[in-house]
Amino acid sequence: MTVTAPPAVAHDHDHALAPTEEASHRLSTAATWAVSACAVHCAVTPIAAGLLPLFGIGLFTSPWFEWSLVVVAALLGGAGLGLSYERVHRRPAPLAVFAAGLAMLVATHALLEGRYIAHSAGAVAGALVILLAGRINHSLVHACQRCHPHPHSHA
Repeated sequence: MTVTAPPAVAHDHDHALAPTEEASHRLSTAATWAVSACAVHCAVTPIAAGLLPLFGIGLFTSPWFEWSLVVVAALLGGAGLGLSYERVHRRPAPLAVFAAGLAMLVATHALLEGRYIAHSAGAVAGALVILLAGRINHSLVHACQRCHPHPHSHA
């Protein structure tokens, strides 16, 4: 019977958590796609707002569609980052950056509706901050060399 010592540093994690890390990675990937779709939507909408109704797809310019994207990004991003925080790295930075980006998105959609340029700029900035949170989280999840050896390392 092998007895292992507790982790030496508070942010070390159990290396047997690979399935949890995989689930976190999948949620993070889904959140990245949702936030990317939101950013592209917000950047393109002011330009395409006049053209989309001509093609019968005016729903992409509706406020409920925009709020739906924000909610999906919030749910997927929050779940992925929360799972990573709880089970892997215990670092609050990705959650704090995510909350800031989400706050930017919500404020943009609540306060700047009808001001197309400011609305687009704020929404894209908020989406980019959320993407940054995902990138920070990804780096923290994959920081453990024993769990995720770098292909070019000689350890």
